Amino acid sequence: MAMKVRAATVDDSLALASLADQLGYAASVHEVESRLRGLEAAPEHRVLVACLEGGPLIGCIHVFISLRVESEPFAAGRPGSTHMHSSSRLDFR
Repeated sequence: MAMKVRAATVDDSLALASLADQLGYAASVHEVESRLRGLEAAPEHRVLVACLEGGPLIGCIHVFISLRVESEPFAAGRPGSTHMHSSSRLDFR
C-alpha cells in the first residue's frame, strides 16, 4: 500500500486531533481546525500529512522557517527535532 504526503486541510482536523492526542498533545477538533486556519494564512508555515493510499491519515509534520540572530534561517519540524538547514532549499511558495 503506497503512502501519500500532502498539505493538511481543515478536513483533516478530526484525524489530526486524534493523532495529537496519541502523541500526548490534548487538542479538540475545534482547536486543531482553528490552528490550521491560522497556519494557512502564514506563508512561512506548512502542515503536511501522510496517509495510506485510500486509507487513514497516519502521520503529520508542521514545518516552519526559523529565523535566528545567531544562525542562517532554517526549516524546523514539529513535533520532533528534525532540522534542515537553509541549504535544503525548501520552497514555501
